[in-house]
Amino acid sequence: MKNLVHTCKVFTAAPHRVMFFGGALQVVAVMVWWLLDMAGRFGVAGHPIVWSILPNAAHIYLMVFGLFPSFIFGFVMTTFPRWMGGREISASYYVTTFILMLLGNVLFYTGLVTQQCVLLLAVYSTLAGWLGGRKLRSAARNTGHKTIQQAQPCRDTCRVEFGLVESMRVFKLAV
Repeated sequence: MKNLVHTCKVFTAAPHRVMFFGGALQVVAVMVWWLLDMAGRFGVAGHPIVWSILPNAAHIYLMVFGLFPSFIFGFVMTTFPRWMGGREISASYYVTTFILMLLGNVLFYTGLVTQQCVLLLAVYSTLAGWLGGRKLRSAARNTGHKTIQQAQPCRDTCRVEFGLVESMRVFKLAV
């Protein structure tokens, strides 16, 4: 039990460890899912699998909202505090972001084989995890780095969040 607690502490000691792990899991999961879809589609493994949404739409969602953000958040949540002198982001905050994004991915895969309403839960969970980027605003604001201050991270982060909300809304309508 002590080893498990120690492993969890080491795993959650830095944002990039947690978020890169989530991204790596998603890389493998997307490849396995796409392999299953292609094998069924081309008759290698029996009949084509019937998904709750079109495979192309699922692939887009899984890559754009599931895979890349984990790596981006892991990098940025480490960069601002440690390399640019910003405020440290607490482990509870980035672990919560990781869990919500991971839950969103798991729910999305579940929704692909069950019902579209599960996909909506996945979208909401992923969106909640993505909103973890709000914490980056305060970390960036306090860096003292001239380039970051001139970029007005608060305004830019709000634009990214608005774009994300709009993208999720459009995806939800498509589903």
